[in-house]
Amino acid sequence: ATTRNGVVSLYRNSSLGLFGNGFGGVTGRAIGGERDGSLSAAVADLDGDGDLDYVVGNENALNRVHINQGDGSFVLGSSFGSATEATQALLLRDLDGDGDADVVSGNWAAPNRVYLNQGDGRFGAALDVSADANQTTALAVADLDQDGNLDLVVGNSGQRNRLHLGLGDGTFAAGTDISEDENFTEAVVLGDVDGDGRVDVLAINKAQRERNRLYINVADAQTGAIVFTDRQGQAEGENLPEADDESYAALLVDLDGDGDLDYIDGSSGLSRYYLNDGNGLYGDGLGGGVGFELNPDRPHSVFALDAGDVDGDGDLDLVVATGHVNRLYLNQGGLQGGIQGRFDYGSDLNADALGTYAIALADMDGDSRLDVVTANWEQSNRYYPNLTALLTLRVVPEVSSLVVTESVDPVQLGIGCLGAGSGDASVDYAFELANEANSAAEDDVSLVSGTLTWEGGVCEAKQITLSVTFDDQLEGDEVVYLVLSNPQGFEDNNELPSQRRYPVTIKDGFSTAVVAEETTTTTTAATTAGGGGGALFWLLLVAASACLLHHTRWAR
Repeated sequence: ATTRNGVVSLYRNSSLGLFGNGFGGVTGRAIGGERDGSLSAAVADLDGDGDLDYVVGNENALNRVHINQGDGSFVLGSSFGSATEATQALLLRDLDGDGDADVVSGNWAAPNRVYLNQGDGRFGAALDVSADANQTTALAVADLDQDGNLDLVVGNSGQRNRLHLGLGDGTFAAGTDISEDENFTEAVVLGDVDGDGRVDVLAINKAQRERNRLYINVADAQTGAIVFTDRQGQAEGENLPEADDESYAALLVDLDGDGDLDYIDGSSGLSRYYLNDGNGLYGDGLGGGVGFELNPDRPHSVFALDAGDVDGDGDLDLVVATGHVNRLYLNQGGLQGGIQGRFDYGSDLNADALGTYAIALADMDGDSRLDVVTANWEQSNRYYPNLTALLTLRVVPEVSSLVVTESVDPVQLGIGCLGAGSGDASVDYAFELANEANSAAEDDVSLVSGTLTWEGGVCEAKQITLSVTFDDQLEGDEVVYLVLSNPQGFEDNNELPSQRRYPVTIKDGFSTAVVAEETTTTTTAATTAGGGGGALFWLLLVAASACLLHHTRWAR
């Protein structure tokens, strides 16, 4: 993630990608008391303790290390650089092959520098990448020449972008120009866009008259050296689809799950995303070149963005730094039930209206969910331990029928859960007659009741036994209800019914239990009881051998 003028806040995700502070408000907990002019930030495990630490690059102060205590709280560690370097970009990667993350700082009108990690989160003396003192705004690393070492791509403002080949020991060779372009580059993004196994370069340019550029990485037939061309191997790079406004940020990630890298262009107004045809040609995946509008209903600046599976449904969602209220865009595949690679119109990440210019997704508190790290201009660094979640009640009509006779085992209705957390949860259940006057139905089914409990947030399947008696009486079809009520570990609001009723039909003559089709969606907020880390519990009603009948989701 890169930044513009920021300090760092951490938003902790509880379940479905809604973020807050978990204390009933919308402001976060401070990560240190500094209010530096941070322009860049990155996360990695710096001290080898298994959690992710945070490094901030500052324009007007020393660059700072914040050491994670394992739960998303931080202590201020070492500092590096100088207040005069005006660090614009920063990245963390293992440059010397010793297993820990080193720092590269990209500086304005000063040499870019490497700081090698000593293994404990402290850094050695600065090593100049080169003697160049360019106006660096962006950095990215990958193995472009396929020699096993990380190479460095430097994006410069109003100057040529540069490539420095890595030597494997934390130092780099003298730079070469990627092209003759001298654009106002705001971001550089690396990835194999055409599927040839070599890492290509995207340069994202700020001035509206300048097109974003794609440089295809090929090996010179004679020397094997890197040559950057267009997709036809002719010109020195090619234009990407024209942006609606000035571009500030971009990503190359697989949005639609087809195995190639799609392209997201974050701009000063209307941002777009483009699907890859597999050969590096970007459009809508249907032959059109305009792509899809990310924020048509609410144009805003996108100064930085990151992608990750925020809601745990297997596809990539987006978080966006707007310079004001940050935004979350959920991929419409997975839980959303739509097309993977399309996005909703977005929602506010929370109510904070901060000058955020950097954003990243990472599991900062060790709960296996992606949290959000931001950098804000002239605001204290903040941590958002979110226990607020989106609750969706959804019933899926996939009905399976079971034939039961009095000599066969009873019907087993299973209730399972997905997710993890530290708090307890429970739900009451009972079977009720649909028609209290139907005494024959009461004779045919055992109306049991009880409580199901999950302790310590540990998910395991629970079973409820529905005993159905076979007889030769002609009573007609009978209906009983499985009633789920009194969910504990969940704080319901008025939108959520106090109980859910699921009809079970007893077919006369065959005693076949069928859970009737039903489709309902309810959205509400819920808060974890017991101060736990926040878990997402799914109630799955299944018959016999895990045949899916319905599922109901409560979130904590």
